[in-house]
This record gives sequence, structure tokens and C-alpha cells, in this order.
Amino acid sequence: MLTVLRQLHIPAVLHFIAYPHRETGQRLDREQELLKASCSLAYQLAETLPDYASFSADFDFGAHMEAMQASSEADPIAATNAAIDLIEKFLSMGPPLLFCLVDGIQLLESYKNPPRLNGVLRRFVAALCKPLQQRTSADTGGATRILKVLASTDGHCDLLQMAVKASILVHRDFHEEETGEPLDIRSKDFPQQDTQET
Repeated sequence: MLTVLRQLHIPAVLHFIAYPHRETGQRLDREQELLKASCSLAYQLAETLPDYASFSADFDFGAHMEAMQASSEADPIAATNAAIDLIEKFLSMGPPLLFCLVDGIQLLESYKNPPRLNGVLRRFVAALCKPLQQRTSADTGGATRILKVLASTDGHCDLLQMAVKASILVHRDFHEEETGEPLDIRSKDFPQQDTQET
């Protein structure tokens, strides 16, 4: 799918949450993995911003970047919140069509999670699932913005199920390899930019 998106010049951001290694007995550090996912998406989204994008006067981009980097070891939750601030801002300023792929969110869910971690995890998922508002006509001529999110999991994920119940995500099960057909995106499905209508 990524190959097709690149061929069509459709921006995509992605992150794969690392599975723990059973052979080495390595434990999953959920705080650090969520921080990595948030920072990864924030940096990738920054690369998709159009040339005309600009920050509002009340948003201090430098302060958020500094908080994300400075708190990464001392307070991963605070750093993750700063990264999510950037994700939300970048999504509101991004291109008219954007794909986001995240794998393994179910690994971050656990009844052992402290409340603070669960809170920022919910915020991370909500940031990706929140419906995008239309840009101003000065930005895109009133064109609707589209964000396609693919969250792949190996098992049930309560947070994603909440988005399914809210009709934001659609649940698809693929138990066997042959039941999952690759996403077929054809260039004719996407009119040229200068003739696109919404």
C-alpha cells in the first residue's frame, strides 16, 4: 500500500510499535513506546506541512519541541503530551489528503497501566481519530480535508473499539492471509489537483 501511495504522491505517516522479544525476555516499556510513537508521528507530520502553513500567534512551536525533547527521559508522559500537541496542530494544518498507519496500539493497553499513562494513551488515539475540520477558504479554496487512518492490531483493542462505536473507524477482521486483499488505489480515483472538486 505504501508503494502505491508514494507512486500517487499521497503523503503518509506511519509507526510500528515494537513487539517485545520473547526470546530475550525483554519487557515492553509502554510509556517509552507511546512516546516513540507520538514523537515519530509528530516529526513525520511536520514534513507533510504545505509551504503555506503557518502557526498562529498563540501557538509556541519552539516551546512544544523543547518540552518534548527535554522531558523524554525525566517525564515521558509530559513529553508525550507535548508531542500530541504537535500532532493535533500539524493535522489541522496538513495537506488535503493524508494517510496515517499505526500498528500495535493494542500492546500499549494494560490493566496495569497507571491512570496517567491511560489518560495520555486515550489522548493519542483521540488525536488520530478526531474528525478533521475544513480549512479556511484562503488555505484550500474551501476543499474538504481527508485523513485516512489504518490502525492494525493483533487482537482486540478497547480504545479503537470506542472509535468504531462512534462510527469514526470501521472494524475489519483478517484471520487468514488470503482473506486480506491489498488496498487497491488507482490514480484515476484521484483527479488532478487543479481540477479536484469536493
